[in-house]
Amino acid sequence: MTEASWYHLSVKRIGRSTGRSVVAAAAYRLGSRLEEHTAKVVHDYQRRSGVETAFTVAPADAPVWAHDPERLWNAADQAEKRSNSLLAREVELALPAAVPPEARQAVTEAFANELVARYGVAVSAAIHLPDREGDQRNHHAHILFTTRVMGAEGLGAKTRVLDDRVTGPEEINYLRAYAADLINGALADSGSDERVDHRSFEARGIDQEPTKHRGPFANELERAGELSDIGDSNREIVADNEQRQAVEELADVLAALDAQIAELEVEEDRFQAVHTDTVEIAQPELAEGAAPAQDVDAIFDAVHEETIADARTEQSEIAEDRRSRWASAFERVNGWWGNMREHFVEWRHHLQERVDGYFSQPEVTPVVAPEADPSDTGSIDPDGMEPEL
Repeated sequence: MTEASWYHLSVKRIGRSTGRSVVAAAAYRLGSRLEEHTAKVVHDYQRRSGVETAFTVAPADAPVWAHDPERLWNAADQAEKRSNSLLAREVELALPAAVPPEARQAVTEAFANELVARYGVAVSAAIHLPDREGDQRNHHAHILFTTRVMGAEGLGAKTRVLDDRVTGPEEINYLRAYAADLINGALADSGSDERVDHRSFEARGIDQEPTKHRGPFANELERAGELSDIGDSNREIVADNEQRQAVEELADVLAALDAQIAELEVEEDRFQAVHTDTVEIAQPELAEGAAPAQDVDAIFDAVHEETIADARTEQSEIAEDRRSRWASAFERVNGWWGNMREHFVEWRHHLQERVDGYFSQPEVTPVVAPEADPSDTGSIDPDGMEPEL
């Protein structure tokens, strides 16, 4: 199986503290026309391209209007009274490019229904196609859900589980794992060998820093040829990860070399042991009165010196052969150049003789014809006609 690197799931907040409108956010993501009742503003994104499909779901006992995006998100806006109120949450989920569109829609619908079942909220979701000028694998879904529980009477109490410092990270990790399971199921059903892992690099033991999602504003800047802060940060992260990977590969090479050196040391110890045993066994066979060869180091030095002498002799022979071959080649080349030089000298002399012969020719005085007699009727007329007879 191949582990995919494109997977991401992020949970964002849409609130008044940053000057955002939840109705405008819903219209943009759904690619639709929604009127914001409080501000009396129409947000029309019907001409927006790239929205593959959009839908809204709510609990079974929710009123009918909860399935209408315009009424739903106006109700969510009007339910909050403070200037810094949180209006909605958004999950941005990467979807696999290796599955058909209906499989991506099934993943998105299953995830949206899980939000409804787990938190009792209403959800609007849209699947976006990759940008024409961007990565063509970037299929993704924007999933907006209310911050309040949707009941039979409409929006009720706030959902606090995602805001808590303890339960919030646990819930987000659950959503990441749930989405990964849905995606892996779709990949398996389509016959793809890709799989995603919701865990962080640290949890998987990967010594790399993950990049950050750029978002729509940074994407627009980058597509226009301008650099964004988050884009620069991601480029630095990618460069650091590549350098870290190169260091790890070098560490693997060094470890392999260390293993080879250790094997050579073992072989050397084994050779020394065998050589020592051979000397000890050979000692009893020495002639009577001869000194036993107990100095292994001396024997080794003698063999070493003999080997070095043989190597130097062979090196000298090779050098002499090389000099002989170079001398022969130089002689051939030098003869060729001598022949060429003589040929060019002869050719120059030949050209010089021709030039000298040309300029030494006697000057020829042109012969001037006598003037014609006008009375001569046999002369040629000015028009070049034959004379009249």
